[in-house]
Amino acid sequence: MEHLPEPAARLFAAVQAADAAGARAALAEDASPAARDAHGWTPLHWAAGRGSTELVALLLEHGADPRAAADGRTPYDVALAAGHVTVARALARFRDGGTWQPYCRAYPLGELRRFPGWQDSTGEDDSAVVYLHDDLTVTASVIPGDRTVFAGDAPGWSDFCRDALDFAVPDELDLCAGGPA
Repeated sequence: MEHLPEPAARLFAAVQAADAAGARAALAEDASPAARDAHGWTPLHWAAGRGSTELVALLLEHGADPRAAADGRTPYDVALAAGHVTVARALARFRDGGTWQPYCRAYPLGELRRFPGWQDSTGEDDSAVVYLHDDLTVTASVIPGDRTVFAGDAPGWSDFCRDALDFAVPDELDLCAGGPA
């Protein structure tokens, strides 16, 4: 590791090799868990990217900053992108809420027409695809507010979406739940 003090270089090497004993030894020699490598990553970024719950816990115990960003990504973001769900869950409590992203899910129009209060004037048959958005509006486009088919403000609509359609806006962790732990 160039440009790093020796204890920090040993810490990065240990974390990148998934060597918990080596990381403990480097931390005992005053290696800083806040050190940054040439990419701006901290040891916690590397531990999260490797999916090591042991190293993540060790680094957090020694004061690693779980909110430290490198290229706009926190260790949580790195774990999530790498599909390390267990590590991402461990780091999720440190999220600042992130940025809201719109969400929609496609349905055949006929499924939504089962709602007793449904009214539309699309002229489309039941097989036409429409999009249910996070605000419970329905559009003919994936773009929120574009060509609204149903305003989503009818009594009982939110219950119908939840119960009959099993509609819920997923959390980031839900989206990577199929990935490796």
